[in-house]
Amino acid sequence: MSPMPARPRPRQITTRASHLSKWLALLFLLGLGTAVYLYWPLMQRLGSQLHTDTGERRSVRLADGTTLHLGSASAMNADLRGRTRQLHLVQGRVYLEVTLDGRAMEVAVGDARIQVFGTRLQVARHAGHDELVVLSGKAMVNQGGEQRMVSAGERVTFDGARIGPVQKADLKAADGWRSGQLKAGDMPLGKTEPAPGR
Repeated sequence: MSPMPARPRPRQITTRASHLSKWLALLFLLGLGTAVYLYWPLMQRLGSQLHTDTGERRSVRLADGTTLHLGSASAMNADLRGRTRQLHLVQGRVYLEVTLDGRAMEVAVGDARIQVFGTRLQVARHAGHDELVVLSGKAMVNQGGEQRMVSAGERVTFDGARIGPVQKADLKAADGWRSGQLKAGDMPLGKTEPAPGR
């Protein structure tokens, strides 16, 4: 009886190449994540119906007669087809001159919804909060079961967690950005806030 042939010894695969490919994949994912984080505001802006570049201001008249004045680096979407006209401020700042046509109007800002009962208001997205200033008429901020009615000459700030108290607004400062003015009272020039945007 002839002896059984010896089994071939399994080849030992070095794990060095495997580790290197894992590190390269991790570095690629980290780089991709960083690029998305840095360019996400720009991608959001360019993906919106209405948008402005940094330093640009733009006025748009919608089909219902409402005029939107978009600030620098701002983005907005509009849907006027339903019983409630829907606007969505994605980033930046918008000054609205609303035409009343018998339908309701709602402005979405993050998780908050603003019901518009008046004709002139400004909505802005800042780094840590959002802001509503009413120049004429009224508007109500709704978020997470909480509500605030804001009347002409008043402002309110809100974020994902809460709505702040209603305060008196500086209407000249609120409207100054449309003509390129920046009011910085009681504030060093190095501390002035840039145009809002996320």
